[in-house]
Amino acid sequence: IGSDLESESGLATRDLQEMLRAELGDRVHLVIQTMGCQQWHNSAVSPATAQRFSVEDGALVCLQEDLGQLDSTDPATLGDFIGYCAANYPADRNILILWDHGAGPVYGFGYDEFQSAGASLTLDELQSALNQAQIKFDFIGFDACLMGCLETCWALRDWADYLVASEDFVSGYGWEYQYWLTELGDDVALPTEELGQTIVDTYVTESEEAGDPGILALLDLGYAQTLYEAWTEFAYANQSRLTALNYSWPTQITRRSLYEQWFGPTEPASVMEDY
Repeated sequence: IGSDLESESGLATRDLQEMLRAELGDRVHLVIQTMGCQQWHNSAVSPATAQRFSVEDGALVCLQEDLGQLDSTDPATLGDFIGYCAANYPADRNILILWDHGAGPVYGFGYDEFQSAGASLTLDELQSALNQAQIKFDFIGFDACLMGCLETCWALRDWADYLVASEDFVSGYGWEYQYWLTELGDDVALPTEELGQTIVDTYVTESEEAGDPGILALLDLGYAQTLYEAWTEFAYANQSRLTALNYSWPTQITRRSLYEQWFGPTEPASVMEDY
């Protein structure tokens, strides 16, 4: 979902270029759906309609040229994309990556320049899309802020073995796609723990070189229920003390946060209250 990250800064195009530089081999199919952006900084993608592409020999090949101006914050849109990939590119190993703004368990994922400012995919709507598609993923990744939380793990636990996400803000440059996709192309049976380490390490390196903190984690969703039950027991045992605290917290706005899109421009070093 290109959003203002692409229309203002060309960040989606930058990541698409990283994907095109990857050596995918002949056993990895990379399928991309583009939408939610009023201006793309490349000649391949149209802002007038949602489109689907595959990456073949270092080029974007258009699979479906005019899907209409789909609502990327509608769970049916995500469910339909997953279903299309499953039907046309059946695989032994499936990976789903969601690219855009993120705002954690409260506001969810996704900002679409053609939808109302407060529209997003909430965690229950993400779960609904996955329930619709009925595809189990090796991992689900969020190249987006604030999605690495217990609530996300709980919502996605039935549909992925792992989650790759940040519990903090994500650099505007996002993941570094070339290296881990090439690693997967070299060995499609590479354990997820090793592939995830490459995703995390290359993201952290790229972010720090750009002067941003790099925070990203590979989370084993096999522990989601145990952790959820432990947290619930702790929370209810300490309910009065927990609810008496003030959870306002200062942070810096980054280009991958939804806050600015929904609540208006904020200076980069300013404090957000009660967010």
